[in-house]
Amino acid sequence: FVRIAILFLSLISIGAVSASHSSTSQYASAKVWKIGDIYDVDGVKGIIFALSSDRQHGQILSLTQTLDDWDDAEAWCCTLGEGWTLPTRGDLEKLHLVFNKVNEVLAKEGYEQVEDCHYWTRESQSEYNAYVAYVCAKFSSEGFYNKYNYNLKARAVRKF
Repeated sequence: FVRIAILFLSLISIGAVSASHSSTSQYASAKVWKIGDIYDVDGVKGIIFALSSDRQHGQILSLTQTLDDWDDAEAWCCTLGEGWTLPTRGDLEKLHLVFNKVNEVLAKEGYEQVEDCHYWTRESQSEYNAYVAYVCAKFSSEGFYNKYNYNLKARAVRKF
């Protein structure tokens, strides 16, 4: 019995065995994710499009999109909950690199696919203009549009 207890305590100390009950959040951070996985943890749901090197953290893309001017697109992101924002140009470049995989999963799961079009970013070029990125499978480009005179597509992103 003593040997078993010592072995068990040794396993706990090196992390091979857990002595506590893990919650959904703890499970999510220990899970190894893949690009295209649907992330659905603690009421936060999106599709994974970027991952850290340990594949336990990354970024998710909203499963829906909107067509609005820049201000309304930012406001729409806030309606999705805490942590959701318009993407940066860099985020949309990452999305471009996995465009086909993300759209394959979105279509299979019945969600609206990412379109070949300009998407708003959260980056302002000036007081009146915001950067946009054209996202598609073959290439990515960027430019800027007037924040208030154009309705463009927007997707939200969030870290996990």
